[in-house]
Amino acid sequence: MARYSGQEDVTVGSPMAGRTRGEVEGLIGLFVNAQVLRTHVTGTASFRTLLRQVRETVLGAQEHQELPIERLVEELKPERIPGRTPFFQVMLTYQASFRGAATVEGVKLEALELDTFSAKFDLTLQVLETDAGLKGYLEYTTDIFTASTAARMAEHLSLLLQQAVAQPNEAVARLPLLTTRERQEMLVDWNATREPFPEACMHSLFEAQVQRAPETVAAVFEGTQLTYAQLDARANQLAHALRRRGVGPEVRVALSVERSLDIVIGLLGILKAGGAWVPVDPLLPRERLAFMLEDSAAQVLVTQQPLVDRFPEALHARALCLDTERAALTAEPTDAPVTGVTPANMAYLLYTSGSTGTPKGTAVEHRSVANLVTHEAVAYGIGPGSRVLQFASLSFDLSVEEIFTTLCNGATLVLAPLEK
Repeated sequence: MARYSGQEDVTVGSPMAGRTRGEVEGLIGLFVNAQVLRTHVTGTASFRTLLRQVRETVLGAQEHQELPIERLVEELKPERIPGRTPFFQVMLTYQASFRGAATVEGVKLEALELDTFSAKFDLTLQVLETDAGLKGYLEYTTDIFTASTAARMAEHLSLLLQQAVAQPNEAVARLPLLTTRERQEMLVDWNATREPFPEACMHSLFEAQVQRAPETVAAVFEGTQLTYAQLDARANQLAHALRRRGVGPEVRVALSVERSLDIVIGLLGILKAGGAWVPVDPLLPRERLAFMLEDSAAQVLVTQQPLVDRFPEALHARALCLDTERAALTAEPTDAPVTGVTPANMAYLLYTSGSTGTPKGTAVEHRSVANLVTHEAVAYGIGPGSRVLQFASLSFDLSVEEIFTTLCNGATLVLAPLEK
């Protein structure tokens, strides 16, 4: 029970015969009283030490077996739960000298196994001493355990006892509990989860989807949409404009836009330019915006004209407004620029909330996000034909999962509008 539960303090109930006086040996009646056997199981102690401790516990309990358990409940007043026995839910019974059939004055007596169809405790292990050796029965409540679980418990107990007898000086926690088949299955087969690590940049995974299905709808927002080919072209045009402004590997670019398709255009454009985006929520206080822009050392601000005045005036000259400069962006090349960015380069810099002090920026590499979105797609079943709702603010890393798990795996991203 200690190994199953991971607890060192274990209590087990056990019935005592209650016939401590010779005068009652010939009386017919039920003198049995349940007692609570409490054991402190230390994993580092040997089985021999544990056995010695349990022996002392049982002998001590036998000296007080006349104390009714009802009196113990009355005095200690444990919390009572309907359907649960106080102090213990596991019972161990041992019946010595069980001989099965017998004959008394010409009458043959034979013990029969009966199924009571009910369990008094969560688990009851009954051990009988017979001419052929010890025989055990495991009774369990079907509300908690299945037949296969109970059978596995019995198998574990048998294995544990065999190993304990063979190695009595071994630490209790080190005695084998699993069968050879279970060890292979649980420790080897179930842990064989290694998958190839995708050494790729996030925008490269997106571009692979563009090649596979250019006319598939990539992103939708309030009745407007972009196919993978259209989104790729718009992002490439932005990337060329950013390159001329000095954006390349490890260069931080602040992104602050209202809910629109500009979100995905901005993110992909920054990555395709080789830079790393810094999400800046326009709804944050001005002081917080100014701190993030200064601390991140963002060289360019990708935004929209109505939001420019929220930022320090010194940054206005470095702002690229996707709405007012849309015509100029359409004149840019639609092919992807060459940047030299690698999976080891920074993809984005995300700031903590600052609830415990000054906000801190966390830099995340391309390879880390590529690994995440590749395997999340498998776990969540996201791929061509899937539609994924995007509702998280870019200030939360959940947005990275929503956006790039979708766009890097050929699904359709549906951007939710802000609540009015």
